[in-house]
Amino acid sequence: MKLALSNVISTFIITCVLANSMFYGKTKYSTDEMKELGIYKSYKDLLLDLTGPRFNNSSIVENLVNVFKAQCIPPQPPPQLSHRKVFVVIEGTHNSGRNNMLRRLAQTYQGYALQNPPRCLAHLKNSFFGTKFERKAYLSLCNYAMAFDIQSVWHLHPVFLSSYYYDHLSFNLAWGHDKPEDLPPIGSNIYSWPEDLLVPDLVVLLNAHRSIRNRISTTKDNYLFQRKIVTSFERFSDPPVLMVNATNFFEDSFYKIKNQIQKLWGYTMSINVPPPK
Repeated sequence: MKLALSNVISTFIITCVLANSMFYGKTKYSTDEMKELGIYKSYKDLLLDLTGPRFNNSSIVENLVNVFKAQCIPPQPPPQLSHRKVFVVIEGTHNSGRNNMLRRLAQTYQGYALQNPPRCLAHLKNSFFGTKFERKAYLSLCNYAMAFDIQSVWHLHPVFLSSYYYDHLSFNLAWGHDKPEDLPPIGSNIYSWPEDLLVPDLVVLLNAHRSIRNRISTTKDNYLFQRKIVTSFERFSDPPVLMVNATNFFEDSFYKIKNQIQKLWGYTMSINVPPPK
């Protein structure tokens, strides 16, 4: 009897290991598999999910789609520009000083400091607390709404934004995988940028190392979660990410970002836009 029970337990363990190994090191993800993680690679896929069976009985999602179409989409497409100002995204781990950095850079370069969610959807934010798929879909739609806002002002001033696509993607990946080692390998299609979402000219991650920053109380679980976030950012490649150690002095982080900006665009902060094909 004991031998039979032992065989059953062994078979169960082997089955669980094999099931988990189907996703460990997975490189190619289908659209449906990404949706289960709250990841969308186009506005079309996002809208199909929002109006499909998953959210069929969700009044808050129905209202979200209606508000987005009525208040976020501009009546006219953005004008074709010959040049524009740069678009920089500042992301950060917990207690990294991301918002202070955002304001400092915007002040230094006389730019706009923007934060997600955008104005047209900000009033709906509290409706999506405590939900899972609904909140992920809400944040995805916020990215598209924010892109419209950016294109309406970047002909005048540089734009600095916190909380954009990589931020949401890294959180979804961290929640969907147990350990950093379980994350998809470098080169996986899950790390790609959505085909129709406005691409920033520079992405920065401010990384405050919680294991050595004594002022921050942390737990093993929180530290593990942050490791998954940072590992995801290290695997993003298009657009690439400037990794900045934000553990010690704010000014050190600021000047590292400033030097990179000066290297890329000097003081003009302008980019020539090629004519449409």
